[in-house]
Amino acid sequence: MKKKASKAQMAGVKAFQEKRSAENIAKANTAIDKLYRQGKEVNFEAVAKESGVSRTGLYNNPKIKERILKLRTKCRSVPNSDYTVIKKSDKEEYERQIADYRAKVKQLEQDKLNLINQLVELEDLRDEVNRLRCRLIEVNKKE
Repeated sequence: MKKKASKAQMAGVKAFQEKRSAENIAKANTAIDKLYRQGKEVNFEAVAKESGVSRTGLYNNPKIKERILKLRTKCRSVPNSDYTVIKKSDKEEYERQIADYRAKVKQLEQDKLNLINQLVELEDLRDEVNRLRCRLIEVNKKE
């Protein structure tokens, strides 16, 4: 026979759940603030890792969920500042290197065509040698 929990026990469980929920909300808010201040991406995964609150807990709290969704959208719309400024002299050097590589590729393609032509000539010569060999064998048989 199951024992029913008393009203006092239920009140204690409910109080514990509310306290834990408030702690999780505080942890999540702290983690969101920290991620945002550091310029890191604010999303459910990052907030869950930073705060120690499960993603399900974050999704189940409407205020936290809405805040993360807003910040996630806001962070994505901010242009990425992780770009490198290339000096004009460096850019000219890169362009020169690219031109050199393109010239080298062009030369290699020409060499490839020359080798293909030589291979075709070699095959023709091999066929000619075989034909002449057969002809020589025939002439030697007749003698």
